[in-house]
Amino acid sequence: MKKITTMLVAFAMVATMFAPVVSAQNIDVNASVSGSGTPPSIDYQWALSVNSGSIIPGDDGTTTDMKTQVMPIAGSGMDESEKYFKKYVVVSDPNGIDDIAAVFEQLRDPNGNPMGAEVLANDITGDDAQWTAAINQAYAKHLITVADRDDMLDLLRVEKAGYKIYVVENYLTNHDAPGDYQVYFKVVDKGGACEENSDQASIGLLLVEYMSLKAFETDFTAINYGPLIINSRKVIAGDEDWNTPDRPTIKNQGNVEICMRISATDMIGQNSPQQTIPASALSVHLLGYDIDSLSNNLQTLNNPLQPCTPTQIDFDITAPYGTSANVYVSTITLVMA
Repeated sequence: MKKITTMLVAFAMVATMFAPVVSAQNIDVNASVSGSGTPPSIDYQWALSVNSGSIIPGDDGTTTDMKTQVMPIAGSGMDESEKYFKKYVVVSDPNGIDDIAAVFEQLRDPNGNPMGAEVLANDITGDDAQWTAAINQAYAKHLITVADRDDMLDLLRVEKAGYKIYVVENYLTNHDAPGDYQVYFKVVDKGGACEENSDQASIGLLLVEYMSLKAFETDFTAINYGPLIINSRKVIAGDEDWNTPDRPTIKNQGNVEICMRISATDMIGQNSPQQTIPASALSVHLLGYDIDSLSNNLQTLNNPLQPCTPTQIDFDITAPYGTSANVYVSTITLVMA
């Protein structure tokens, strides 16, 4: 019996010695995660603009569809402006708020395209002053009802522990297109169950209406033609460089295309004998559109300026025969159509 046992051991050792050598191998891994039961809930949501702690007239909400309106801020020079706004979401869980693990947020453009990855929202439930101010401002801007306000102010208290409140701050620039930007929220509990505001049966996506802004700026405040030769055309040619005021540049500082209108006063001689060069001696060129004879009345340059793009604008003058030697002064006015 002992001898047989020894032989079996020997055979096992031989089998081990001749086992194949493996340098790498992929191992399949499978797991199934199920929710802990009834998922958490998104109960309230709204947005508020926050630039400089002030509210621009017309901002932050309408009384019809609870949709927050945000007004862009015009850019300056080559710098874009940033209009900030905060998105708030209030959530609950039938298993208790301690079961809530996280809230995620994503900003999407008016076509529903994500403008970035999902981010973690900031839990401010412990900051009574912050959420009290946000709720009261939402009520003042007609984004929530008085019943909504009172419900949240009550159940967010630590004694009640019925809700949690989260916030995410975003911004859009003065050149972001107007329209209804979509705010996606997802609340997840510790068991993996979740609710999204994009679900058909849920509260629905939060909408932030980014409003239209018409604004323009020039890098020049004067046009100096210098010495002229009678009946000889002189051009002040523009460029697209914002740092050369002697080469005129105009820029659309808003988020929609605009057309410009222009007028000019007659040029008045500053010394005796006083004489006038009519406004019709002046002309302007912008984006391939010419007005060869300005007047005291506004005329439209029909080719539109696109948001964000510095654009050259050219000014011409031809002093007519009979113009006497003098220094002539007038005013050109540019306004949006």
